[in-house]
Amino acid sequence: MPKGFARTQSPQNVLIGIENLLYFYKYRLFYKLKRAICFFVNGSFVLI
Repeated sequence: MPKGFARTQSPQNVLIGIENLLYFYKYRLFYKLKRAICFFVNGSFVLI
């Protein structure tokens, strides 16, 4: 079975995995927003 399969994990592990995924996406969005703000401050607003 693949590692990410929900059937092979306990509900608690699934919840922890979902929390980690949400944290990861929030961190990536925050990082992209910071980079976009840096570009805006430099005079050219480019969302990367």
